[in-house]
Amino acid sequence: MILNATVLVLHMALALTAKPLLASDVAGGMTVGVLLLLGHGLFLLWTARRYTSARASMSRGQA
Repeated sequence: MILNATVLVLHMALALTAKPLLASDVAGGMTVGVLLLLGHGLFLLWTARRYTSARASMSRGQA
């Protein structure tokens, strides 16, 4: 959870302070900002999956 918050704060800090960097084209219409946003979304999905599977295994162990 703390790592997710850290990544979110880093992403927001970059969005607010490094607009020229985030607007740099990478390929076609893709920018650095879009790639970072996609990476952040994937990271959030990965951690949600880990949390859900850990919770499911805990409830199976208690039953």
